[in-house]
Amino acid sequence: MLLSFQQLKLIPVQVSHPPRSCQLNGEGTHIIIGGTGGLGRSMTRWMIKHGARHIVLVSRSGSQDIKVQQFLDEVHGTAAVQVIVCDVADEGQVRRLMDTCSKTMPPICGVVNAAMALHVSSPPSDACRNIADPV
Repeated sequence: MLLSFQQLKLIPVQVSHPPRSCQLNGEGTHIIIGGTGGLGRSMTRWMIKHGARHIVLVSRSGSQDIKVQQFLDEVHGTAAVQVIVCDVADEGQVRRLMDTCSKTMPPICGVVNAAMALHVSSPPSDACRNIADPV
């Protein structure tokens, strides 16, 4: 369906080709940076549904959040999902992450960067000015 904002009605649309199926490598390790957030957990579910069996969720905060613990309980038995604390902006921490993965998981076959920082404020504010300022 396509939504027309001018007339606010649904317009039927036919897809000319069937959607392709996706099968992920079940023998390799998939890393999701920022993987413990809502987007990362949703992506992990999708990846498991499509064949991924070894997933590392990389997070600066780790798995202290109750939602992360519930998620790990949910996926237990369907895939080997680990949460590893790592700030990917720190080269030393990334080296330790790679060392841990190479010793405890199958070879890495994919990396997704789902990390983000969200700052909500009403303009004008220092946060808005900081976004506009070049780094």
